[in-house]
Amino acid sequence: MPANTCNFIRPICEAMPERAWTGHPAFIVGGGTSLRGFDFTRLAGELTIGINAGMYLEPPPTIAYAADIRFMQMVEKEGSWLKLPSMRLVHNVVSEQASTGMLKPETVATTWKLPVGKPRAWGRSLEEGVAAFSFSGAVCLNLADILGASPIYLLGFDCYKTPIASNWHERYPEEWGTAECMYNKFRRTLNALVGQLEGKAFHLRDPDAPPSGADAFPSLSYDDVLPPAPDPHEIDKRETTDVCIRPVG
Repeated sequence: MPANTCNFIRPICEAMPERAWTGHPAFIVGGGTSLRGFDFTRLAGELTIGINAGMYLEPPPTIAYAADIRFMQMVEKEGSWLKLPSMRLVHNVVSEQASTGMLKPETVATTWKLPVGKPRAWGRSLEEGVAAFSFSGAVCLNLADILGASPIYLLGFDCYKTPIASNWHERYPEEWGTAECMYNKFRRTLNALVGQLEGKAFHLRDPDAPPSGADAFPSLSYDDVLPPAPDPHEIDKRETTDVCIRPVG
């Protein structure tokens, strides 16, 4: 672990078993506006990773991943982060800047500990660490791959700027909007990962939605993969933390 990382945060290899998701699909939920109107109960019972405001998914994501210190400061004021039943995972940069009130060792793990000189390395095990991409979607792709998930479905990975709010959840203030140059960087990063994830990763989207800016992986429609929304009384309220996190001590 990098020397300047908070010493009360456990490395991810101490928080999750290796290959814990082997043989199961995983769904990574980004923030793109193509997810507006999507019924997230269709993901009930699935292994999911919610990026930043993806923590608000209902049912909650299996893993809530935070990589934006502004967002973490916002949810700290709300008090919502530490109430999540999900495994709470943060990027090392966030752990270095966050307050101790946001990070509790019994539920939060760092995301990477690869050598600092290899920021583009692709992690092959939790012991080795997850790649330290600045693009959260790529970090979560590497994590799902390390855990053995297959296939890996990407939702809300639009990678383009819209004239309206650029996120499905509309929880970010307008000044947090992502610049087009960053979307270009995200697209380049995804394209560079095709060789690592060929035949394993897929974009999942509404076929009637506007064309996506990200086309690194084949596209499937929601109905190709997911069942219809379940009856509210039948939604699986699984205990994700018992599956993902080892007991402390």
